[in-house]
Amino acid sequence: MTTKDTKKNIKNNDEESTTIKVPKYTKESESKQLAWFFIIIILVFSAFLIPYFYTQSQKNFDYLGLKWDVIKEGKGTETITFYHTYVPKIYKGENYGTHNLYFRNDPRKNNIETNITELLFSKNYIATMSPEVLKCPNSNLPAYALGDLTLMMPFIANVSGATTDKEHAEQNNIDFANCTNAPAATTIVQFQKGNESIIFISPDNSDCYIIQISDCQENQEAVERFILEILDNFDYQVE
Repeated sequence: MTTKDTKKNIKNNDEESTTIKVPKYTKESESKQLAWFFIIIILVFSAFLIPYFYTQSQKNFDYLGLKWDVIKEGKGTETITFYHTYVPKIYKGENYGTHNLYFRNDPRKNNIETNITELLFSKNYIATMSPEVLKCPNSNLPAYALGDLTLMMPFIANVSGATTDKEHAEQNNIDFANCTNAPAATTIVQFQKGNESIIFISPDNSDCYIIQISDCQENQEAVERFILEILDNFDYQVE
């Protein structure tokens, strides 16, 4: 072998010794590790983001064209949940600002039956309650809500409260009013107890809306359902 051939062989041997061949199984193993790395990252982010977005979705929602917020007040067993929205106060095309509403029941789950074809309100408004309803625990809450709803309608000029029983009115120095003896040009909302919970128009007076409950536990829910019917009828929308 010549000196030239010897040098050539030495060069080839050096090149072979410096070339490292990565086994195929090593590349596949690294690819699997990289894939698992990204999977773990996705799972970690999902573990944080999914609960976060779920929690946020429970705090805000759209219903009847309005934006609602879920507000919790208090701590532990004394926590009270409010469902808040605001509605525009519009009369003859003019906006008189907005009015805040606070419900104690989820409006999306309020299933009190209603049988009202249309809602028309006069400038005079009377909310009247039967003695049975007045005896319900926390009857002041639905009574307040019945008065509060008139603040949504700036055209209502005169608001008053009453009871449906004349004797009870005289004994307690309360105004007396019901669907049958209502003054002219006056909207009556009569709150009473009955065999079923339902909201309907009085067959004796088309200007009288009756909110009827079968159980005191539904008093607030029934009034809120009536307000929801008003919101749906007037097609309130807040951008």
